[in-house]
Amino acid sequence: MKAPTAQRQEVILKELKDEGFVSITLLAGRLGVSEMTVRRDLDRLAEAGHLERTHGGAAPLRPLSSQGIDLVEPSLDSRYQAQAAEKNAIARTAAGLVSAGQTIALDIGTTTGRLASELANLPVSIYTTSIRIAALLASARASVYVPGGVVAGIEPSIIGARAVDHLRQLNFDIVFLGASGLSGNGAFFDYSLEDTEIKRALTDVSRKVVMLMDSSKFSRVSVARICDAHKVHTLITDRMPPEPIRGILQDMGTEVLLAK
Repeated sequence: MKAPTAQRQEVILKELKDEGFVSITLLAGRLGVSEMTVRRDLDRLAEAGHLERTHGGAAPLRPLSSQGIDLVEPSLDSRYQAQAAEKNAIARTAAGLVSAGQTIALDIGTTTGRLASELANLPVSIYTTSIRIAALLASARASVYVPGGVVAGIEPSIIGARAVDHLRQLNFDIVFLGASGLSGNGAFFDYSLEDTEIKRALTDVSRKVVMLMDSSKFSRVSVARICDAHKVHTLITDRMPPEPIRGILQDMGTEVLLAK
């Protein structure tokens, strides 16, 4: 006879406390119910705020204090030097996704700046709001374009309503984005509200959205939410994200590509 819902959920919460993770398959066997029943129990417990759903099971809720909070953007020099080897590897891996003749959008950032160097000699069209990247590509084989708008920011970039409107009239094969953090529930964040508006516009008009992020930014949040992972087709990083982030990315359809 199937155990009552309250009794099943009590067992689930005890298992979670003892083990730190519960699997749908193992719970179904232990409780003598279908995996669908277990999924419903986990969903109800998640809605009630007792646990966090992950791919294939559930994990304890992550307290806000377990996530790093970044409110102030570091200097461009310090960002460029941080995780340099990882960013170089991510950029090289990202370049492997680009084919001749494509139209590419490049976000601002130190990793996208490295990618720009990798793409400089390819016959592609590149749109960017980064003044630094545009200057780097000025004499490259790749064709480089910038939108109109206001120049501002620690890393000088083109922002504002005019830039957003310009970009929304275009279509890109691939956009390569940067972010300051990836939260425990699968959301990407950035320091700047203005730059985030540009990132959202680029996401909306691109056939493929690729996020470039080194692993030091996992489990971190910042001022502005860019988007949830379901809008990102591929995350290129140097190390596999921890659970529950890994499962959430898989559930949202985001491919994780490890740089080599």
